Amino acid sequence: IGSLTGSPHLSELSINSQGATTGLNSTLSPNLSPDGKPSSPLISPLLNEPICIRTDDEEDSRKKRFPTDKAYFIAKEVSTTECTYLKDLEVITVWFQNTVNKDDSMPEQLRNLVFSNFDPLHKFHSSFLKEVDQRLSFWEGRSNAHMKGDHQKIGDVMLKNIQGMKQFTTNYQRHYDVLMELEKAIKNSRKLEILCRDFEQEKVCYLPLNMFLLRPLHRLMHYKQIMERLCKHYSPNHIDFPGHSSCPC
Repeated sequence: IGSLTGSPHLSELSINSQGATTGLNSTLSPNLSPDGKPSSPLISPLLNEPICIRTDDEEDSRKKRFPTDKAYFIAKEVSTTECTYLKDLEVITVWFQNTVNKDDSMPEQLRNLVFSNFDPLHKFHSSFLKEVDQRLSFWEGRSNAHMKGDHQKIGDVMLKNIQGMKQFTTNYQRHYDVLMELEKAIKNSRKLEILCRDFEQEKVCYLPLNMFLLRPLHRLMHYKQIMERLCKHYSPNHIDFPGHSSCPC
């Protein structure tokens, strides 16, 4: 892999004077709903078992354990992709930071700019993921939630945390500065260029370094798509529908 400056990694991006980036394709989130494929009759253990007819109570129990609401699968998608997003942030906040701290090739001012921009994001999204997973545990019936309608929703959790992200507006705006200052420093320091190039070759850096630096901007786009899908899914009388103050449509 070439250096951060000279490699095709940065050349794949075009950054304008306002800090906008083009040339990046959004990562499509996997479809997390069950595939619904029946098991093969040749290997199904049901062939050797007596036929059993589900009672209404058993059916209700099954539905509680395996929710079928589309919003549930959207919530599962949020959880899965948020977990991946945290791992992406850790590439910068943990692994790259550890590498930089062992070396004096990155100027202190640049070091502070990079990591002060990412550390608060990592802390916030760790808490966000815990909230999403807790709501899913309620939804799936693994808790003592008494009023299931209050827990079979995700829009309120999404809205609360998206509003909380407003405190990081400055952080998002500084991403352009981070990229440009890092590129400038690499051009002026062969030692820093080698450090970044070697880090990109490490197993923990599973994407080009600049992709991790831009990941928070991509993530904002995904939240917008999630909320739009939720609003389209809900019926007018749903607790998460517009008018119930949980869906920002």
